[in-house]
Amino acid sequence: GHSEGVPNEEGLKRDGVAIFDWALKHPQINNSRIFIFGRSLGGAVAVHLASQNKGNIKALILENTFTSIADMVDHIFPYVSFLKTFLLKINWNSKELIKDITLPMLFVSGRNDQIVPPVHMDRLFEAATSSSCKELYTIEYGTHNETWILEGDAYFDRIKAFID
Repeated sequence: GHSEGVPNEEGLKRDGVAIFDWALKHPQINNSRIFIFGRSLGGAVAVHLASQNKGNIKALILENTFTSIADMVDHIFPYVSFLKTFLLKINWNSKELIKDITLPMLFVSGRNDQIVPPVHMDRLFEAATSSSCKELYTIEYGTHNETWILEGDAYFDRIKAFID
C-alpha cells in the first residue's frame, strides 16, 4: 500500500505477528482453531510465527517454501555462493526454526516448482523432527504459484482433511 521504507526480514516478521495478534482478538474468529498457512516467502513468515506462538496455533501448513535464503543462493547463484556470508542481509532460516516446532504440519510440495526446488520442502519435512504429526503432500505437476489450480478440488480436500 502506502507504507514507507523497504521491506525486510524483521519487518515481515512483525507484520506476521501483528496479523496473528489481530486474529486472536477478533470476535468472529475462534482462536482455538487458528491454522497458519504460508507459501514461499509467506512460509518462512509462517515458520517464524509458529516458532514464537506455539500455544495459540493449531497447526502449520507450508507450500513451496524454501529452507533458507542461503540455500536459495546456492541454487540460483552457485558460482557466488562463497560470497553469501558477506552479501546476505536476510536469512529466513526455516530449516533451523522448524526443528523445535511441535505443531502438526502439512507440507504441500509442487514437484514442478521452478522457483523453489522441491528438495527444499523435502528438507523442511525431514527437519521437522519435533512435530507431533507431519504429512508431505506432493503434487506431481504443481508449480510454484499454481499448485492449487493444477490439483483442483483434491488440493482443497487434502487441506480440509488435515484441518479436520
